[in-house]
Amino acid sequence: MNTPMQKPTFCDQNWLDMQPTHGGRICGECTKTIIDFRKHSWAEIQAQQAAANNSICGIYTNKQLKHWGKEVPRKTQDCKRAAAMLATMATLLTATPLVAQNSEVNPIERVEENKSTIIKGTMTDERGEPLLIANVAILQNGSICTGTSTDFDGNYEIDISDCMNSNQKIEVEFSYIGFEDVKMNIEDLKENTAGVIEERNVINYDVVLPQGEIIAFYVRDPDYKAKFGWRVKRFFRKVKNVFKRQ
Repeated sequence: MNTPMQKPTFCDQNWLDMQPTHGGRICGECTKTIIDFRKHSWAEIQAQQAAANNSICGIYTNKQLKHWGKEVPRKTQDCKRAAAMLATMATLLTATPLVAQNSEVNPIERVEENKSTIIKGTMTDERGEPLLIANVAILQNGSICTGTSTDFDGNYEIDISDCMNSNQKIEVEFSYIGFEDVKMNIEDLKENTAGVIEERNVINYDVVLPQGEIIAFYVRDPDYKAKFGWRVKRFFRKVKNVFKRQ
């Protein structure tokens, strides 16, 4: 008999304040990737969590949390599909063609002008098993500059070019729910790397995370009222910053 998957613990971090990344957003408090499960079926959620030993933090709809352990009733899913179709149609009708603008830019020239610095590698546990949807965060003086997550084979690749154009302290933090974090200064990482390909500015680095405590969390799915309030606060923050610069 299969043991029911434990419902994740609530986390009070604000989804709207998090930096978007592939598959979800990066938590500003713990730098872990919060996966967006709101459009996933229960079977998909269960498969991903089972593969990660039920350690993935995520955002779920209220319906998904209410019906935890089973699929959301069909009526709710049909309404979501209809809403998604209407939103897609509205986007297509209001979208502005960008073909003419893009055709004026030579992609080869752009690459030459802005040479990228990339870190890539694999994240595994102490047994050599790949860690899927593990987190890689680039920190500037302790604050997140950019981030990404590993794929289902534990591989990651992240462009850190924008973060390197400053005199601030640059660190790379590798983390995963249930494992101890590994944080390294970018210069130390280069010294311990599996190899730096100078002509392409690619740093190859494989990391092994030690086992730690396993706890999965979920953040609240913001409703329309929360989204509106967040936009108002963001607007006034921008206005305040403009006056500070004057």
